[in-house]
Amino acid sequence: MSDVSVTVTDRAIISACNTPGGPVWKFMGDLADQIVDTAWRRSPVNNVLNAQHRGGVVGTYKNSWDSDRRGTRGHRLIVRVTNSADHAVFVEYGRSMSSKFQVFSWTAWGGKIRYIRAAGPLPFRKGTRRQQRSERGRMAVWARETGYEFGGRKTAARPGKYILTFATNSALVRNGLRAGI
Repeated sequence: MSDVSVTVTDRAIISACNTPGGPVWKFMGDLADQIVDTAWRRSPVNNVLNAQHRGGVVGTYKNSWDSDRRGTRGHRLIVRVTNSADHAVFVEYGRSMSSKFQVFSWTAWGGKIRYIRAAGPLPFRKGTRRQQRSERGRMAVWARETGYEFGGRKTAARPGKYILTFATNSALVRNGLRAGI
């Protein structure tokens, strides 16, 4: 009889646990699913009257959640949960007050599209006849041509909703792990 020696290394254990179909692989997939499910359920959906300036499309943020298993980096397990909506960062972290030129609709205006503008030049191309007119005249012509009314000089700040942060911490605690995001 011969003696067979097997060396179990840290690397071998990590590899065995994290291969597709392994216990850690399954756990990480389940964790990602829980985070996405919680984030999707808590995601706000805008009012159609607030979205008239972009064709009345709502639910973009809610329907943009995705996840993938990134694998491991040694003892660190990595799952990535993302939201691909253009405004996801503003929903998560909020935004400051803005006085930049913007066109949008609002429920308080009955869905009517208006513009917000502080002092400064409008986004007109150089060399047009509008460029030669006074600022006030150009605004009046632009508003008449587009049908937009003046909506004020600024928009208010909005606090963040921290949807992903809550969903991640909730899933971690549910699985007996320490929340830390």
